[in-house]
Amino acid sequence: MKKILIITTLFLLCHDSFSAKKIKGLIIYENDTVRTTFNMPYSVSGKPNYLKIQYGIKYFENGKKKTLTAKDAKEYQFNHDGEKISMVSVQLTEKKKVFLKINVDKRLKHYYFYDLQYFYNGNSSTSNLLKKDVLQKGDEKPLVVERYKIGGFKKSMIKYFKDCPGLAMRFKNKVYGKKNIRSAVSYYNSKCKN
Repeated sequence: MKKILIITTLFLLCHDSFSAKKIKGLIIYENDTVRTTFNMPYSVSGKPNYLKIQYGIKYFENGKKKTLTAKDAKEYQFNHDGEKISMVSVQLTEKKKVFLKINVDKRLKHYYFYDLQYFYNGNSSTSNLLKKDVLQKGDEKPLVVERYKIGGFKKSMIKYFKDCPGLAMRFKNKVYGKKNIRSAVSYYNSKCKN
């Protein structure tokens, strides 16, 4: 059993390193923007490996491979299947600064944070990739939306949107739920005033 686990782990590690592609993009620093080539890791599905690149990405500078982290730059951008992807540096917690994929860049920002959820069942375990919503009003501390927190989702949304009573009521009255985060972001940015 141990041999199978070791072989599987080695295969997955090697697969990840072999599935990287060179992609042109931009690094946006505080006072400068630089064109570069990223060594973009891809997942088995053919999409960028967001779980990996939110913690850093390899790029080439003067022929040397370097690693860019969220402490180094404000943002980096690249194109995937005709879509411009922006990975923005965000202080997610007091100790964790990461690049998050931005979906909406307005007064209320909407990002995705990728995380693994592990399930243990007797002698075996599996993992599931979660795409968590992250909301941020201006420069305030970001909120990671916990959809699966029992009894906590609705309360946290009502509290978070207390500056927009119409939106808070939508969550309170169950007009909006766990699947309506993007609609809530749109509502806030179009109808709520500060």
